Amino acid sequence: MKFATQLLNRALLITTPIVASCTIAIAPSHAATFASSFAGLLLFNEEAATNLLTDTDTNTIAFTPSGTVTLNADAESDGFFDPVDIAQISAAQAEGDGTNYRGVADSFSEAIADVTTDGWFQFDFEAILASLTSVTDPAAGEVARAESTIGFQVFDNANPDRILDSFSITGFSSSNRTGRLTINQTSPFISFTSFLQEESPGLAGAAFQGVYARQFAPSTSVRVRSFTRTSAAVAVPEPQFVLTLFAVPAFVGIRVVRSKMKQRRIK
Repeated sequence: MKFATQLLNRALLITTPIVASCTIAIAPSHAATFASSFAGLLLFNEEAATNLLTDTDTNTIAFTPSGTVTLNADAESDGFFDPVDIAQISAAQAEGDGTNYRGVADSFSEAIADVTTDGWFQFDFEAILASLTSVTDPAAGEVARAESTIGFQVFDNANPDRILDSFSITGFSSSNRTGRLTINQTSPFISFTSFLQEESPGLAGAAFQGVYARQFAPSTSVRVRSFTRTSAAVAVPEPQFVLTLFAVPAFVGIRVVRSKMKQRRIK
């Protein structure tokens, strides 16, 4: 599948900045910071969807009174109706150099598929996420943070406000602590065929495959919402507030770039 190939290529590409960040040479009077996050999800179902909607959004923001910040955010979400075949990617990267700067990049992808079941409903999923951070001089007050999330929710369209089953996993990495993974699962109908994870200084990552399977009444209309979200942030000196896109707008001289949200109904 074309989308699966793209997902694999993106996953391989995130290893390149890791190598580069380990070889950066910076003058002692400056601070270099790096943060990168990636999340990719593939979802398959043998039945045909009656409706399929995709959505992406990316944002970047920078504050650079004495330094430079490079920010990148990307998101893709696409799929096929029959059978249901969805691929989603989110990626965010932030790099900084100087003595006083802040920068954040965020990305988000979403897909919503409606399927009328014959009673038994099942989909397979494959996913990979990674959050990476690196700094050259922690004593200078520099900080890098990265976060990546993958998740999905299942609804009965007869009661669309109630989530029947859900799963999400978040990888968080910070330059001053060991990376960590947080899993939230509210369903006994999710099983994993493989699950690899890594939690180490500057890195939190996971790659897994699994199946969601549940019996419904015949002709039940089921909605599946799947999403990926990533963020990457760098700063020096370390801010006294949470470093997110919504924490910095009061500063003078901020450079804000908000990409136009892309929403598409697959036909």
